Amino acid sequence: MRSNNMVILRGNLGADPEAKVIGGTTRMAVLRVATSHRWKVDGGEQKERTDWHSIDVFGATADFCLTYLKKGDSVNVLGAIRNDVVESPAGKKFVSRVRAWEVQGLGAAGRSDGRGREEAASTARHERDEPAEVAFHEEALPF
Repeated sequence: MRSNNMVILRGNLGADPEAKVIGGTTRMAVLRVATSHRWKVDGGEQKERTDWHSIDVFGATADFCLTYLKKGDSVNVLGAIRNDVVESPAGKKFVSRVRAWEVQGLGAAGRSDGRGREEAASTARHERDEPAEVAFHEEALPF
């Protein structure tokens, strides 16, 4: 049976995209995307859960994110989940991240930096813009 690793997220940026260079030459952007889920429990009380996702973006798609996206913007992300094990002072940590293939900026109304929805509502889409296999680099981790 054929399998597929694909994730589609629609959420909001919790911070401005962060620029990084790994391995000395590979440029990337790291996005923090929040997604929310709302539901009602017995008795009608509404609950909400917010999940935070770390998104790794490479090459020209990373340049797009660093140039046009800002904290609070809505985005669509298409990519794959990557699970890695890293050593930390506290022991082994299991880290899940998303490798983005495509990022679509949906913009933010009333943006104060002069860029409106029209400019920010663009898509950076590149066929596997990352190198064929980028080794996991601990300097890309937030801790």
